[in-house]
Formats: sequence, structure tokens, C-alpha cells
Amino acid sequence: MSTHQRLMRTSTLTTKPGQGWARALQSLLSGVVITFAGIVAAQSPVNQSPGTAVDRAGEVVFVAGSVSRQTSGGATGPVAKGDALAQGDVIAALADGYVYARMADGGLLVVRPRSSLRIDRWRFDPANPAASEIKYTLTGGVARYVSGRGSQAAKDGFRFNTPIAAIGVRGTDFTVLAENALTRVVVRSGGVVVSPLGGSCRVDALGPCDGASATELFASAREKMIQIKQGDVRPELVDTNVVPAPDRTSPPAPSEPVASRRGPAVTEAVIQDYRARQTLESYVPPAQSPQASFDPVWGRTAIEPGSAISPTNYASVVGGRSLIASNRSFVLAATMPTSMALPDSGIGDFKLNAHQGVVIDKSTSRLVDSVASNGSLRIDFDNRRFQTAFDLKANDVSARIQGLGSVGSDGTLLSAPFSSPTLIQGVVAGSEAAYLYQRSLSPTLDAAGAMSWKK
Repeated sequence: MSTHQRLMRTSTLTTKPGQGWARALQSLLSGVVITFAGIVAAQSPVNQSPGTAVDRAGEVVFVAGSVSRQTSGGATGPVAKGDALAQGDVIAALADGYVYARMADGGLLVVRPRSSLRIDRWRFDPANPAASEIKYTLTGGVARYVSGRGSQAAKDGFRFNTPIAAIGVRGTDFTVLAENALTRVVVRSGGVVVSPLGGSCRVDALGPCDGASATELFASAREKMIQIKQGDVRPELVDTNVVPAPDRTSPPAPSEPVASRRGPAVTEAVIQDYRARQTLESYVPPAQSPQASFDPVWGRTAIEPGSAISPTNYASVVGGRSLIASNRSFVLAATMPTSMALPDSGIGDFKLNAHQGVVIDKSTSRLVDSVASNGSLRIDFDNRRFQTAFDLKANDVSARIQGLGSVGSDGTLLSAPFSSPTLIQGVVAGSEAAYLYQRSLSPTLDAAGAMSWKK
């Protein structure tokens, strides 16, 4: 059955997911992008000898921020680059934590901030990959998985669970958001099959749960994702530009490896080079003298043509400053005061001070500069919440951009994962504020930019 036929079958079936995390991102900004095409065929296992079943599930190749691990024996401690992972390990990333693991069968596992994942079962024999048994459970947050030799060869022996759903693979690269009553799955390559747990779809089983309650999704459906809520009989296909996808709820770090059909396979040499370039892993903001305001600075980092805003690099923006936020098009930094106390009460209304933005045409990879007007930013210090809105115009494209979210104790502005239509990352300091925004305007158009505000 062709990919197109499978997708059509899926669409016609009927029923029978501050500043602390921003600083952690600094450690990722070494400009390295690893491509994972051909990962299954070319990877050599980690510390394995042919013909032996391996209990070592994988190795941590990158970690930033606060990440801990609890072993099957109950021991708990921080995760460090080079650590071996094993069956029974639970990986927990806090608000500033990221971890990448190269699995023993050549796969990739990424755990993003505010996420917890357990390696339930790991059996992989490089001499007999078809006998593999691999199972993960994402108890909360966002994680990404790229299939290795084991899950590719033993699809009936692979399972990725969330609290309410079972995910099987059709040879794939996918990202999952998991909450107690909600699961969302997007696919970069290959395909997945998702079913609600319960009945014949047992939580302790391996392999996909097929049948009338299953929904398939393939990467050819670029603007679709699978969503299932507690109590649903069958997962549904929803548009990623209508409902926040996992990558929007917990964006990938700028250096997270990307899938590419043209890219080289990930060999041991590539992994070693990747490690060697991570020079900022232990980044500590420089000492600063007390200041009344924080003087935000931003730069455009996207390489797409069409914008009159000259591209810059991270080093020139961040040098000597604290990194506040970064998205696919801009980076924002500021010289933060050494001590800063937010008001305990009251409402702060801020006016738009400066803006730079672009609208990206994803079909052509070209940019058009945008203009913002009629802007407002209101911060409720009693409840530590903010709301913002402004009009955006770029040639014949016009939109009203709105966002809302929380205010951290350190002044961090972060949009609400499900209720905010726009991804916002920034900070408020005294009488000033600044943030980056990113918003999908249509299946082919994205808006991104940087803004500063003053009372």
C-alpha cells in the first residue's frame, strides 16, 4: 500500500504539548546542525559487540540545564554528557533542561524542558535486530524520537506510550506532547499509528494497536497532527495551524538535530565533532554592575533572503549580555540588573517602543519585512500574568497578533502552551520589557519578530 493510499485510508476511517531556560539555551548555540538521514543504516551501536544482546540503552550526547535521572534501583542524580542509559531509567528535565541521547541501535531520543520519560524496556541485539524489544513512556511534557535499527526492524516489538495513548511506528521521526488527558503527535518522516490505551490495547504490551480505534499519520500530511483526549474512542487528525503542535508548546533548541533526506548519516565521527563544538555548555552570565534598566538587543539570524534587516550571529548579540530568547529568525539578549524585584501587586501597561519582524513564506523560503502598530502589553503583577496584542502588516499580509502567558519570579515572560495563539518568550525588568514572538498565519506563512516596550 502506498503512503498516499495509507493517508487516504486514515482520513476516511470511521469509529467502530524565563530566563533560566534561556540561559540553558546559550549552551546550545554553537551553530551545529546534525542531519539524521540514513541514521538507521549507518549508525554503529554504542559499545556493542556483534551477536550479543545489549542492555545498555544508549548514551547521553548532550545535556543542558537541570536534568536528572532515576535508575531502576531508585538512585537519583544529575545527568551528564557521556552517561550510559539503561532499562528502567527515568529522565526528568526541569524548565531549563534539554537532553539528547544516542540510542544503542542508532536512534535519537530528545527530552525537552518540563518533561519526564521512562525507558520501560530495552533489548537490542545488533546481530538480530528483528528480535528487539523497545518501549518508552512519556509521562508528561514533550519528547522526540527517531527510529534506530531496533525499532525499524522490529515494529511489532516497539511501543511509545503516553498516559492515554499507544504509539507504534512505520519507520519514523516523530515528536509527542503528553499530558494526563491529552496526547498530540507530529511526524517529520515516516509514519505513526496511535490508539487509545484500554481494552485490547494494553499498556504493558509491545507493538502498535491496530484496528478501528487506530489512526495513522504520515509525514506527507505536513500540516496535520494526531490528537487524542481522555475518553476519545479514536484519535483525530487536526491542523497544526489551528491547535498548538508539540514543537510550539515546547520549541526545539536551536541546535536540535534535524531530519534531512540529503544529509549525511550520523557516524561516530560526527557525534565526536558535535561534542567538541559544544563549548558553551557550562555558560555562566558575566558579572554585571547594578543598573536601572536592561537595554535589550536583538538580531535576525534567519538566512532566508528577502529582508532588508541584515542577518547577524548569536555571538555579536549575546556577547557580554544575558541571552533572553531565541527562535528560528531572531535572538534577543539584554544586560540584566544584578538585582531586580518585581512588584507584588498592580497592573503595568507598556507601550510599544521598537519592533523588527519578518513574515516567512515557507513554500519559497523567502522573507518580507513586517511593521507593527497599535501595540499593547499589560502585566498583571498580582496574578503574574501578561496579555499583549498588536497589528502586523507585511506587503499585502495583515494580521492581529495576540498572546498571553505567565510572568516568572525572575521577570520571564512565557506564553501559555494551549491558550496563547502566539509563542512569546521574553522578560520584564523595571519599566521596560522585551520579547520575541512567533506565529503561524497560514499553512504557508509564519510571522516572527522582536519587540521592546516601555511604560
